[in-house]
Amino acid sequence: MSRVLAQIPEPVIPENRRAMTPARKARIWKSRKGICWMCNFPVPETGPEVRYDHKLAIDLGGSDDDENLWPLHREPCDRIKTASDRQKIDKRRRQSKLRLDVPREVSATPIRSRGFGEPRRVPAKSRKGR
Repeated sequence: MSRVLAQIPEPVIPENRRAMTPARKARIWKSRKGICWMCNFPVPETGPEVRYDHKLAIDLGGSDDDENLWPLHREPCDRIKTASDRQKIDKRRRQSKLRLDVPREVSATPIRSRGFGEPRRVPAKSRKGR
């Protein structure tokens, strides 16, 4: 039996997204005074406990500027924020598939319905001629 190896596609990085360098992290951390914007507790500048996250996600129309980036605790603040963003992004994608952003044309002819009235009565077969 042969195995088929699936090729994993490379992650797509938007062209307008800049790298998160140590200098950029330090600049963002200093501008936010080292405070997690979700829980308002101090965050270390570097290390596995800190994550620099977009306040408004790029997929939701946010920018990759330093003003949109904030330090977060990896647990639980980033996990909660990411779950919230994921729901909003998924909703936006579902709506774009349904094309809810396009105005619908209303038909000039009104729909005529019989409603939920009595069903039509079918006349009984006559018994004449038997």
